[in-house]
Amino acid sequence: MRIPLEQRERQQLPFVGEDRIGARKLQQRAKAVGFEYPDVDGAVADLDDELRELKSDLGSSERRAEELGDVLFAAVNVARRLNVDPELELRGAAKRFRARVERAEALATADGKNWTELPLDEQDAYYDTAKGEGAT
Repeated sequence: MRIPLEQRERQQLPFVGEDRIGARKLQQRAKAVGFEYPDVDGAVADLDDELRELKSDLGSSERRAEELGDVLFAAVNVARRLNVDPELELRGAAKRFRARVERAEALATADGKNWTELPLDEQDAYYDTAKGEGAT
């Protein structure tokens, strides 16, 4: 029996969560042995450092993947320190992004413009308008 693509994708979602949970568990173990920033500011500073490293290694396909992993790991650490579930917030961000893009497209259409033919700076302006309206 073939499983529809949508159902297969949903079945794969917990694996993503397991990775996130694995990162949180590893960070909790580090905390248990005293290897943790004293406050959220330290975790945010580490995230900033990891972002700088990613930016400096964008030209290297090998390094940029590693650095992106470090950014994601640091972001999970910040989320943990804020008592925020990073997976739920990522899903929420994706939902808000989708709503904003759809609203931006509707605004462009109302102005008689074809969204897909607009240059990025105009699309971005419509997106900012949609975001300002609170499209979520």
